[in-house]
Amino acid sequence: MAQGYWRRPQDTQATFQAYLAESGAGPFLRTGDLGFLAEGELFVTGRLKDVLIIRGSNHYPQDIERTVEQSHPALRPGCGAAFTVEVAGEERLVIVQEVERRYQPARHHRPERRRDAVMPSFEPAVPAPAELTAVIDRIRQAVAEAHGLQAFAIVLLRAGSIPKTSSGKVRRHACKEGFLSQTLEVVEKWQAPLALPEHEPPWPPRGRGHGQHHGPQGGTDGDPTPGDRHALRLGGQALAA
Repeated sequence: MAQGYWRRPQDTQATFQAYLAESGAGPFLRTGDLGFLAEGELFVTGRLKDVLIIRGSNHYPQDIERTVEQSHPALRPGCGAAFTVEVAGEERLVIVQEVERRYQPARHHRPERRRDAVMPSFEPAVPAPAELTAVIDRIRQAVAEAHGLQAFAIVLLRAGSIPKTSSGKVRRHACKEGFLSQTLEVVEKWQAPLALPEHEPPWPPRGRGHGQHHGPQGGTDGDPTPGDRHALRLGGQALAA
């Protein structure tokens, strides 16, 4: 094992010179892996650098990615990434996810030639863009319900285009770089406003303003309207009353 980093004493101390707090035993190498012990066996669950910290809470990207890929049949399993970007001094959630070829608009299809075909042909039943918008809405709803998170941006990618390693693992940091540099092969995308207007809070407080419900049936003051419920499913967050 190496003794440290060349001419980087601080990094060397942080990574190669870890000691146990109680016994002082060491030094140990900090690998950056996360895991747990169960019945004498070690289970590795992920990487510390991949953990997403959003509004003070830790979220594993693998959990969010699994929620996303299971939210709609148009989404390709194992072909998505969740990461954060800094927006106005706050870490916000971004999701990039490949869609199946049959759900892509024609301009994003690659011709596939059969052995007995003279000319390449595209798969039939290409959906309208509105269907991809519905896919994005379903992703937002699933992430809000399962993780209590509001996505900042959702990007649907052409099948086979998401950055991966030679072993087939999604490269989350490369996805983030592609998102920031706008070099991803985008089929459809959605992004929340960078800042909400001052007169329009992200979610109306209960019992005030347009969050109240006064229907013909004499609804209770402060009940959410049907539009409010829809916004909550898509990740709206309540303000303190």
